[in-house]
Amino acid sequence: MSGGGPPLKFYETRDNLLNGNETVLDLGCGTGRDAEQLLSLLPGGHVVAVDGSGQMLSELRIRLGNDLNRVTVVQADLREPLHLPLSRSPRGLHHERPVAGRISRG
Repeated sequence: MSGGGPPLKFYETRDNLLNGNETVLDLGCGTGRDAEQLLSLLPGGHVVAVDGSGQMLSELRIRLGNDLNRVTVVQADLREPLHLPLSRSPRGLHHERPVAGRISRG
């Protein structure tokens, strides 16, 4: 969802959806546009950014350079089982549609 369309406004329209200290999973994060928005709404939170493209994740690292201490970057093929290095469970999924594969605490 971090493709070429306009930035997501979902977070801005959902009052009380986020407290600001959650861990949010961004599947298919691309270059990090949505992760950047999420970080601004999560001053005490964390984003787990997952994408299959190493090039996209390199761009994400540049974009989020000052906030990388609050981002876990994972390169993974979402068609395969996904094992995430989580110390906390994500409270919600960034994308609301089903994702191929399964997510487990690693």
